[in-house]
Amino acid sequence: MGRKKNRKGSPLSIILLLLLVAFLSSLFYKIVRKGPSEPIRVEVLNACGVSKLARRTTEVLRDMGFDVVYYGNATTLRNESVVVERYSKDRKHAKVVARALGIKQIIVSIDTTGIAQVSVIIGKDYKRIKKLNRREFVL
Repeated sequence: MGRKKNRKGSPLSIILLLLLVAFLSSLFYKIVRKGPSEPIRVEVLNACGVSKLARRTTEVLRDMGFDVVYYGNATTLRNESVVVERYSKDRKHAKVVARALGIKQIIVSIDTTGIAQVSVIIGKDYKRIKKLNRREFVL
């Protein structure tokens, strides 16, 4: 008759298993502790003269989870739409908003006195903005 195998692990394998569990637990704790990040605060300005475009853009951005704190008309008209970073030189907020809308041009104009982290300026090329071309938003 054969001998029964010892099912207990070696002390080294138990220690390695405990270290792995501790490592994975610490990663999970960091993810849970961090929680959801705050939504990016956005200002939407209509710089093309098309009626209600800023409001409609606001609806699209809010549906995507952005916090639109202001929308209205720009003081001057623009041909091209642009996303303006207001808080960070590395354009981290503007990149997220630009990618969500499909706007290619990003500029930095730091102004931390305002509440918006990003300004979206909708120009005369608004028909190229992929998220504004949904049927319910066609003007």
